[in-house]
Amino acid sequence: PGLLVPPRCRGSHLNQIMRTMIQNPPTGTTDLAASLRSTLGVLKRRSLVVLISDLIDDPEATLKAIRLVRSHRHDVIVFHVQDPAEVNFTFQTATLFRDLETGEQIEVDPATVRTEYLARFKEVQDLYRRKLQESGIEYAVLDLHQPYENALRTYLQKRASMRI
Repeated sequence: PGLLVPPRCRGSHLNQIMRTMIQNPPTGTTDLAASLRSTLGVLKRRSLVVLISDLIDDPEATLKAIRLVRSHRHDVIVFHVQDPAEVNFTFQTATLFRDLETGEQIEVDPATVRTEYLARFKEVQDLYRRKLQESGIEYAVLDLHQPYENALRTYLQKRASMRI
């Protein structure tokens, strides 16, 4: 169960959405596919659905759920939030990684896993990009260190000017 900010067509609506996100940071585990399916139950008319996620979940289930939202004629944009450290995997010495949802920890020697990690990371990112674009769903990478509100506002303004 998530929070619902009712749809509006006012310029201040984006600020309300951002305030809600900032005041309610993510906690616990995530089932992105289930969250997207439950979103369909509250959308009464054609809407713009903006998904901001690290997409660290089962890619096939997540893609299926995103496509389900799109199949209900909703306009969908997916912002894939990525930390430059995970994109470039610049770690040099043995590093302890902790899963933020489960607390599970694993120590890794970066030199041993770097090549395979980077290949798998690119493979998953390419899968999302390709499958979403094939389904008419917009996909954009968002740097974790870039303020969401700035990136979202810029993207939506650019998108609006392209449709005019």
